Amino acid sequence: QHKPLFSFLGFQKTSLLKQLAVGLPIFFLTFTLFVGLPILLGADKSMWLGGKSGNLFQTLLNIVFLMLIVGPIEEIIFRGFFMGSLHELTGSSIKAVLLSALLFGLWHFPVNQDFLQVIFSGLMGLIWGFARLRMKNCSIISLAFAHGLHDTFINLLGMLLL
Repeated sequence: QHKPLFSFLGFQKTSLLKQLAVGLPIFFLTFTLFVGLPILLGADKSMWLGGKSGNLFQTLLNIVFLMLIVGPIEEIIFRGFFMGSLHELTGSSIKAVLLSALLFGLWHFPVNQDFLQVIFSGLMGLIWGFARLRMKNCSIISLAFAHGLHDTFINLLGMLLL
């Protein structure tokens, strides 16, 4: 017996504010681990941050794109569709998280990222996948919010620090 599509993809009926609130610590964790620490340890900032944009309008448009398009769509695909499908296929939530995280990491390979960034993307996928499984009120909305914030702050810091 199949779940309704929105439930299968990880959407929840709980309060939207609760779902968004759950996304904040997830964002802080992934941003600290995969952006803050590498930069503090001396990694090349241009490898971890977005580039400078031409103007304020372009920056605002980019933020809207990251928050409303990139984060939500990638989360619906990887922590929604792939995790749900892989769970049905393997019968294991753990395998579903691991395999969807691997696919998420590989997804980032063709976008001019080096191997370490692909590994970090896969590790972020693990955190986001396990958060969805284990955290109360963690939904696709929570993860899309965390993901969008992560991408947005990478771009904002790139404007400030590069």
